[in-house]
Amino acid sequence: MIISVAFFCLGQDSLYLGQDRREPTNADEAAAQKAKAEAEIDSKYQVWVRTLTPAHPAWERILQSELGDFYLPIHKRQKVAGRSNAW
Repeated sequence: MIISVAFFCLGQDSLYLGQDRREPTNADEAAAQKAKAEAEIDSKYQVWVRTLTPAHPAWERILQSELGDFYLPIHKRQKVAGRSNAW
């Protein structure tokens, strides 16, 4: 039992490799971390869009104009992660 808990804990640490694990201490730091993460996702998304066939970027532009502030970031995260979604 103790060994399995130790392996579970070790596995959780590997999820955070390469990421800043420090918690923000105020709203300004939280907003800065969120903005940095969104900027990274957006740049990766733009690279992904450039790799598409000619017809596909037109659909992505429609999605960008119609999905709004809630669904568009979700769509971008999924596409950057290589996952398919309903859009």
